[in-house]
Amino acid sequence: MGTLRDDESKRKDAKARIKALWGELLDCDADLALKTVEWYLEKTNINKKHLKEMQLRKQLKYLEASSPRDEEKIRETKKDIKQTLPPEYPDTIFSGDILHVKFGIGVGVELSDGHYAIILSGSVNDFV
Repeated sequence: MGTLRDDESKRKDAKARIKALWGELLDCDADLALKTVEWYLEKTNINKKHLKEMQLRKQLKYLEASSPRDEEKIRETKKDIKQTLPPEYPDTIFSGDILHVKFGIGVGVELSDGHYAIILSGSVNDFV
């Protein structure tokens, strides 16, 4: 899977869709239109960081299973993973914990922005 920058036909398709989206945004409430664009930009940046995190976690799993273990490289990779996570990302999550979750923009009457959620099961290792 390559980047959009490297795929001319998909880039043209994306530009056409962005143009259509622009037309729809022009007819929306101005505040909602700006909030939608801000949300999408934030989501794009979060997804890029998430992909980087998953790549680093795969590398870490390989490093931890290799023999002999390169402890310095393992520490460095863990540090790199931490840099991909949001600054407020919890180090521990357990059943019963209450977190404030950003759901993004809801559709219709769905929850928007942030809301509290309770962890029903699992630990931080299940979520990262």
